Amino acid sequence: MAFDSAKQRYTAGQTHFAAYLRWNGLTYMTKPSNSKPSRALLYNVSGIVKPGEFLAIMGPSGAGKTILLNALSGKKQDLIKENGDVLLNGRNIETLKYKSMIGVVPQEDILIETLTPVESLRYAAHFTINVDPELKEKLIQQCIEELGLTGCKNTIIGGVLRRGLSGGEKKRVSIGLEIIYNPSVLFLDEPTTGLDSYTALSIVQLLKFLAEVKGRTIIASIQANSQMFATFDRLLLLSGGRTAYMGPAKDAVGYFADIGYPLPNNYNPADHFLNVLNLPDYKQRLEDSNIRASWSNRRVDEEDKDLAQEEKAVEPESHYVAGFWYGLWILVCRSFLDLKRNPVFVKTKLYKLFLTIGLFLMCFTDLPSRGQAAASDRNGLMFAMIATLYIEAHTFVLSTFNTQKKVFLREYRVEKYGIVAYFISYNITMLPIEFAWNFAYMAISYYIIGLNPLPEHYFILCFVCVLVSMSGTSWSQFLVIATGRIDLATSATQLVLNPFMLGSGFLVNFENLPDWFFPKYVSPYNYAFQMATRNEYHDLKSITHPHEHLKSLHLPQGLEEAACIMLGLIIFIRIFNAILFKYMHRNF
Repeated sequence: MAFDSAKQRYTAGQTHFAAYLRWNGLTYMTKPSNSKPSRALLYNVSGIVKPGEFLAIMGPSGAGKTILLNALSGKKQDLIKENGDVLLNGRNIETLKYKSMIGVVPQEDILIETLTPVESLRYAAHFTINVDPELKEKLIQQCIEELGLTGCKNTIIGGVLRRGLSGGEKKRVSIGLEIIYNPSVLFLDEPTTGLDSYTALSIVQLLKFLAEVKGRTIIASIQANSQMFATFDRLLLLSGGRTAYMGPAKDAVGYFADIGYPLPNNYNPADHFLNVLNLPDYKQRLEDSNIRASWSNRRVDEEDKDLAQEEKAVEPESHYVAGFWYGLWILVCRSFLDLKRNPVFVKTKLYKLFLTIGLFLMCFTDLPSRGQAAASDRNGLMFAMIATLYIEAHTFVLSTFNTQKKVFLREYRVEKYGIVAYFISYNITMLPIEFAWNFAYMAISYYIIGLNPLPEHYFILCFVCVLVSMSGTSWSQFLVIATGRIDLATSATQLVLNPFMLGSGFLVNFENLPDWFFPKYVSPYNYAFQMATRNEYHDLKSITHPHEHLKSLHLPQGLEEAACIMLGLIIFIRIFNAILFKYMHRNF
C-alpha cells in the first residue's frame, strides 16, 4: 500500500491495474427442449471499455442486459454459449483468476443487517487486503469518506425488523464491500432500482468518481434520467439481444438523429432511446439488417487496434485472498457477532425455552409420584422432548442458513474465501447454540419433572439432546442446499419429519416396524429415543421392574451403539452437505 500525496489518499496499488475489457461477438442461446427450440437471447454483441470509463448498459425489458452483465463478470449461466469471448487486457478471462480481479454489486443489497458500515468494510478488508492493521484501518476510513458514509458509519445497517440505514446508504455499503480491495473492474446490476431520483443521482455520481478519479473500469446495467445520462462515458443499447448502439454516450443522440429518430426538445435522451428501441419498425429494421451491430463491431475493432499495445502491456493481477485458517477465523467471529446482535434470535430463543419448559412441567411434573403408570408418561416425555429439540434446531437453521447463504454467495463469487471455510464456520457457530440451549433446557426441567436422579444420567440425557439438535441442524442444511429455496425447504420439512417420527419406535413399536421401512435406519428420533429410554430406565428406583418396561419397547441397539450410529450419521450428513453445497450453490 502506498500514499498518494497528490490526492491525499491511500492506494492498494498491488491489486489495481489499468483494465481494458473487450467482448467479441457474444451469442447466447436457450437450451432446447421437446416443446421449445433453442433461441438466441444475445446475438453477436461486441464492445470495449477502457480504464477510467463508465459504461451504461441500457435497453427495454428482455433486451439481454442481465445476460450480458453475467457474461462479462464471468458468472455461470444456464444457457448455451454459442460464440464469442471476453478479454481482459488482451487475455481471455477463462485463462485468468478473473473473479478475484473484479467487483460485482448485485441488484439486491445483500448485507449482514446486524453490522455497521465500518464493521462490514472491516470484515471485507480482512478477506482481501494483506497489509498491517494500521494501514488497513486507514484504508477503511478513507473508503467510508469516499462513499459518503461518515455520518452513519457506526449505525446498524438494519432490515425488516430493525430500522437502520436508508436505501441509498445500503447501496453505498454494497459498493464499498466490492471496492475496499481496489478492484480494477466493477460490475453493477441496476444500482439505482428502488431509489428516489436524488439518491439515484448521488449513486451514479459516486460511480463516475470511482471511474474518473480512481481509474476503475465501471460497467452497470441501469435506468437513467437526463442528469444521470450526462455522467456516462460510454453507452451500450440493447434491443432483443442485439446491439442497437455501442460507443460514446455523447454521440448517441446524433446517431439516432441521423437514422431518423431525432431527440425531441426538453426530453430525456435515455427515455427517447428506449422509446425508439420499442418501435415496431425499428425492431424489424434491426433484426433484418443488424446494421448498427456491424457498425459498432467495426468501431470496436478500430479502437482495439489503437489500444492493443497499451492494454497488453498491463498484466492482470488478482487481489489477496485470505488463507483458509485466517478466513475461517474471520467468518466465525463475524457469525458470532451477527448472532449476538440479532434481537429475533435472542428473544425468540428465550421465549421458546420458557414456553416449552412451562408446558412440559404442566404435563410431566413429579413423575415418581405416578408409580407404575409413569412408565408410559416417561416414554411420551422422551419422544416429546426429542421432537421439540429436533424441530427447534431444524427451523432455526431454515432461517439463519438461508440468510447467511446469500452473503456467502455474494462473497464467494468474487473469491473472498472458499466453500469449505464457510461451511465449517457455520457449523462451528452452531455448536455453542446447540450446547447452551440443551443444557439450559435440562438444567431447569430435569429434576423438577423427576427424571432418573443419578447425576450421570442427567449428563447422558444432555448429550442425547445435543445429538438431537445436531441432527436437526444437519438435516435442515440438507433440505436448504438440496432445494435451493427456503419455501421449498420448508415444504419438504414435513416429508422428512413424518417418516422420522414413524421410525422412532414410540408411535410404532420397534418390533412392528417392517425391515423395508428405510427411514428408521437414518431417523435421529430412532437412535435418540433408544438412548433416552435406556438411560432413563437404567437403575431407576421409582418404579418396579424398570427392565420389563424397557424390554417391552424392543429396542434394537444398546445405548453406546445407538450413540455411535447417530454420531456417525451426523458426521456423514454434514460431509455430504458440504460436497452437495459445492456443486449446488450455482443454483441458488
